[in-house]
Amino acid sequence: MPQAKPGVVTGAVIIAACPLLAACKRGAPAAPPAAPPPAVGVVTVAASRAPVSYDFVAQTEASKTVEVRARVQGFLLRWLFEEGGRVKEGDLLFEIDPRSFEADLEIARAKLNQGEAQRFLAETTLQRLEQVAELGAVNPREMDEAQANLLNAKAAVRLAQGELANAELNMSYTKVHSPLNGRIGRAQKEQGSLVDAGSNSLLATVIQDDPIYVYFPIPEREILRWKEDVASGRIVGPEPGKVPVAVTLADGTKYPHTGIINFIDVRTDPLTGTAAVRAALPNAGGVLQPGQSVKASILGWERVDAITVPQRAVVQMPMGPMVMVVGQKDTVEPRPVTLGNWFNDTWIIESGLKPGERVVVDGLLLARPGAVVRPEPAKPQQASATAPGGAASTR
Repeated sequence: MPQAKPGVVTGAVIIAACPLLAACKRGAPAAPPAAPPPAVGVVTVAASRAPVSYDFVAQTEASKTVEVRARVQGFLLRWLFEEGGRVKEGDLLFEIDPRSFEADLEIARAKLNQGEAQRFLAETTLQRLEQVAELGAVNPREMDEAQANLLNAKAAVRLAQGELANAELNMSYTKVHSPLNGRIGRAQKEQGSLVDAGSNSLLATVIQDDPIYVYFPIPEREILRWKEDVASGRIVGPEPGKVPVAVTLADGTKYPHTGIINFIDVRTDPLTGTAAVRAALPNAGGVLQPGQSVKASILGWERVDAITVPQRAVVQMPMGPMVMVVGQKDTVEPRPVTLGNWFNDTWIIESGLKPGERVVVDGLLLARPGAVVRPEPAKPQQASATAPGGAASTR
């Protein structure tokens, strides 16, 4: 292969160098333009009233429970109801053999007739003696005896009247009626069983489940915190006797009717540190049954001047909950916060935020601490009803 002579530039080298020379004449290439700040959705924090509810594990209980018992001794002839069915006050439930009581009733009536006859005789005798006594022809002893006989006859009549009333009462006890409107449980005695007014007297149990009671214990710390919030004016609510309660069933279904708190225990249980509270709810359809476990939510309370943010704005970090705040010059600043209650898709912030601050809601992955962002109004998101009645719930 022929060698190039020294000092001679080959054509290929000249051709390759031409673009570089041209570039040198035009100057160095410009740097790529800087990327614009990422857009994030923000909300501006403002103080407002927020509904608050207090949730507790509760249990339903019949508003009235009555044991139906026999009050006389006898053989049970029959019972006239469907076990587990509904009964009305005054419905005939059981019949006890009445024959011995019918006989006692006739005896008591006969004794009353005898007593009235003796009283009539004593009254007539005394009247005749009084007429003769005006002529001075009656021995005083005879007059005293006649007056005493009349008193004895009147006492015998009153005694017979009492025995008759007792016989009639025992006769009425052979028919056992429902003491209230409600549902009746299982019959405790079969037909033909001997029952009495003692330990063998229980026939059935009737419960009244409309209204139905809901009992739930409130921890002492919750009571103290609630009293402090009320005293400081942080929360406001309904008047005593008008505090509503909503119920959620074990499967998450919301009971369609609300009740009213009608009892708060006057003492705190030293073993559990709780005070019992009771609410009464309408239960005409019998949806709720005594003994069910439900969630009771006390409604009607509002938090005054509450700072709230959407739940999706809160980031749970190992050191605690945090939000991203867009500060001066649109720079992102992480801010630890203290969470309070929540309602729908909103957290109540106890501390860490002030009205007027901007909190990142959308685009949290782009809002790195110290980064510059382009804040835009956050898009609204449909709230999910996570608390009964849309009220804030205790955590």
